[in-house]
Amino acid sequence: PGSGSDHVWYFSGSGNWVVNNYLQSDNSGGGVTMQVDGPGTVTWNPNGSYAGADNINAVNINGGTLVLAYPHPKIVSRAISDYGAFVFDSPAQSQTLSGVISGYGIVRVNNGTLTLGGASTYGATNVLAGGELIVNSVENPGTSGPLGLALITFKGGTLGYSLNNTFDY
Repeated sequence: PGSGSDHVWYFSGSGNWVVNNYLQSDNSGGGVTMQVDGPGTVTWNPNGSYAGADNINAVNINGGTLVLAYPHPKIVSRAISDYGAFVFDSPAQSQTLSGVISGYGIVRVNNGTLTLGGASTYGATNVLAGGELIVNSVENPGTSGPLGLALITFKGGTLGYSLNNTFDY
């Protein structure tokens, strides 16, 4: 794609990938879409300087697993289409996601602090296996909320609230 276009980074197949940087196209422009088609796992560890990093326009998990192993400031307000698994596994770090998460994929917190604040509609299970999951927007039961339309499975960690969400889970 030319300058100003969205650049899609595809990860598909049964292999596993480790991306140890932010994503940037050769010709700066419209930004990047990360697409995981699976069934493999992409471990994204964008630890480092974000100077020059393209904007992340969207994250599409069509299958497989995306593990966010380090926070990324350019996905804070982006939509995530999750039809596989999104895993936050970043010890001693925190990530806020205020965009809408849709689909029927799993959202899992293993380590670190993940704050969800969008009017999400995804319908799979939330797994709290470690770290902390903070719900930071209004819950609209049966319609949308920071945890989508999903149940919570507790395997460890802490479920945190904010003034923005006083729903009794």
